[in-house]
Amino acid sequence: AGLPAAPAWVRFDFAGLENINEICVWNHNQAGFTDRGFRATRFYGTTDGAAWFKLTAADTVQLPQGGRTSVVVAVAADRPVKSVVLAAESSHGSAYFGLSEVKFFKVREVAAEAAPGPTGLRLEPRPIYRHRSDGRPGREVMVAFEGGRLYGDAEAEIAIEGGPTETVRLAAEPRGARSKPIVLPAGVSVDKPARVAVTLRGNGRVLRGAATVAPQRQWTVYLLAHSHVDIGYTTTQENVEFIHRQNILEAIKLARATAHYPEGARFRWDTEVTWPAERLLAHGSAEEKGALIEAVRQGIVYIGASYINDNTSVSADEEFAAFFGPARRIEKLTGRKFDTIMQVDIPGMSWGVVPAAARHGIPYVLLFNNGGDRVGLSMELSHRPFWWVGQDGKSRVLCLQPGSYAPCAQIKGKYYWPKRMGETDRAKLAGVVKSANPREHFIDDYLWKSLEELEKDPLYPYDLFPMSWALADNMPVDADMPDAVKSWNEDYAYPRVVIATSHDIMSAFDRKYGDKIPTRAGEFTEYWTDGLGSAAKQTSMNRHAKERLIQADTLWTLLRPGQAAPRADFDEAWRNVLLGSEHTWCYSDPRKQPITDDILKVKFSYFQEAHDRSQALLAEALRPVTESATGMVSVFNTLSWARSG
Repeated sequence: AGLPAAPAWVRFDFAGLENINEICVWNHNQAGFTDRGFRATRFYGTTDGAAWFKLTAADTVQLPQGGRTSVVVAVAADRPVKSVVLAAESSHGSAYFGLSEVKFFKVREVAAEAAPGPTGLRLEPRPIYRHRSDGRPGREVMVAFEGGRLYGDAEAEIAIEGGPTETVRLAAEPRGARSKPIVLPAGVSVDKPARVAVTLRGNGRVLRGAATVAPQRQWTVYLLAHSHVDIGYTTTQENVEFIHRQNILEAIKLARATAHYPEGARFRWDTEVTWPAERLLAHGSAEEKGALIEAVRQGIVYIGASYINDNTSVSADEEFAAFFGPARRIEKLTGRKFDTIMQVDIPGMSWGVVPAAARHGIPYVLLFNNGGDRVGLSMELSHRPFWWVGQDGKSRVLCLQPGSYAPCAQIKGKYYWPKRMGETDRAKLAGVVKSANPREHFIDDYLWKSLEELEKDPLYPYDLFPMSWALADNMPVDADMPDAVKSWNEDYAYPRVVIATSHDIMSAFDRKYGDKIPTRAGEFTEYWTDGLGSAAKQTSMNRHAKERLIQADTLWTLLRPGQAAPRADFDEAWRNVLLGSEHTWCYSDPRKQPITDDILKVKFSYFQEAHDRSQALLAEALRPVTESATGMVSVFNTLSWARSG
C-alpha cells in the first residue's frame, strides 16, 4: 500500500526501527555508464512493512548523473522506519538502472568532548596540486582517519624532513570527517621524494602519522578543440561542409565571449585540416570570410597545414604542393604561418611526407588515430614523440601521436553523435553543444588514468600531456569547454588545463624538450588503404589524372614561355584528386539507403572531375602544336633530366 509502480527500485531493510534524518546517494558512476543512474526518484519508508509513506517533502527528487560526489536527501517524515525504498521514475538515458552507494544517517548533537573520534591516521598522497593561500601550488595529501570520524575543529602540523613546518586549521564537518585534505609547502615532492610527518590536535586528542610522498610532475594538459573532418561519413558531403563552416563561425563567437576568461580557458579552435577554412572562403559571405581572416590573425582560429586527412601512401611527389597549397594561399591572406600537419583517424602516414613537409617549411606532424579499428601496430608509437628523419637523412619533422581522438566521443560525444548520424536537416545540424553542468562529462577519468601510467613510464620523461577534444566525426563545437577548463583550473593548480591548437602542442614539445626527443627513420606504414582497394577503378583514374596534370604543367612552361598557366584550373583539378584519396568513402552504415549511394556518387565524382580536368588541361597545354595539322610527330621530354631512346 502506498507504492505506485516504477520501472526500477531498490529496497533496504534495517535490523530494527531507525530514526533517519538524511539519505546520501551516490548515483551509478561506472566510467562510461553513468547514463544508467536514477533520475526522477521517489523515497518511501515503512514502519510495519505493510503501509508505505513518503520520506521527502517533494513527491520526487531529481538525482544528478553519477560522478565522484553524492547528493544528500533530507528526510521530512518524522517517524521511525524499518525499510526504505528508492523508486526510479526515469534514468539518465539508458534502459538500465543502477546506483553505486546509499548511506543512511542519524544526526544528533553532542558536546565536542563527548563525540567519538579517530584513534589513528594515515597519509595518502594524491596526484594533484592545489592553490595555496600564498598563490603557489602545493601537493595535496589526504589525512585518512582510522577508528572513527573526526568531529569538531582540529589543527594539523605538517613537518617536512629537512624542510619547513606549517600548521593548518581543519574545519569541522557536521557529520564528521573520514578524511581531510592538507596541502604541502610549495616545491615539496615535485622532483624528489619527501618525508612528511603530520601531528593532529583536536577533540582532546593528539594523533601522529608519517609517509614518504613520491614526486609528482606538475602536468600541463593541452586540450585540443576540434571536430574530426570526415567528408561524407555521417551525412552528405554538402552537409559536412555546412557543419564545419558553421563550427568555425560558432568557434569565433565563443572565443570572443570568453576573451576575458583566465589564460588557458579562453576558447580557441583548430580546423584540423585546411578544407573547412578553404570551403568557407570559397562559399561564405563577405562578412563570414572577413570574420575568419581576422580570427586567424588574432590566433583564435588555427588552420591545419594539410588540406585533408589523406591516404598519403598513394600521393605523388608533386601532389604535396596541392596538399599544402590551400594553406599557403590562406597564409598570404592572413599573414599567419600554418606549420603543423594534423592527421586524424588514419593510422600511420607515408614516409614521403617528411621531405615534402620540410620543403614547405612545415616542421610538425600531430597524429590522432581512431584508437581501435584497424590500427595495426600504430598504437605502439603513442606517447612516443620523435624527430622523424626523411630518406635524405637531412630533412626532419617533429612527430607526435598522443593516443587516439576518441576520448571525448566516449566520454561526452556519445550523448550527441548518435542523434546526428544520417541527419540531413540543417536545422538539426547547426548550433553548439551547451549544458547546465560543463564539468559533468569532462576529462577526469581518462586523464587520471593516463597520467598515472605516464608517471611510471621511463620512456615518457615529459610533463606535457596533449589530448583531443572532439565530440566525434563532423560534430559541433563543445561550448562547455571554456567553463569546464576555467572551473578545473580553479580547483587544481596542477594538472593545469590549457585550450590549445595543434601548433601550441608541437611547439611546446619542441621548445621544452626538442634536444631530448629521440630520432627515428623509416616508414610509418599507413593503414586504411582498403578504401582505395575497394575502388580500384577510381584509384587508377586518379593515378592517371595526376600524371596528366604533372605533364600538362611542364608542357605549359615548355610550349607557352612567358604565358602564365591557368593556375586556378590546375588547383581545382588537384583538389579533386585529393578529395578522391581523402579517407572517407561513404556513409558509416553502407546498408542505409539512399544516403549511402548519394554520398558514394559524390565521392566518385571527385575522381571523374579530376580525370576530365586533367585531360582538358593536357589538351590545352599541347594546343600550340596540335592546332595545325602538319603530319609531324613531336616528342617532348617532360622529365627534369636528359634522356635518350
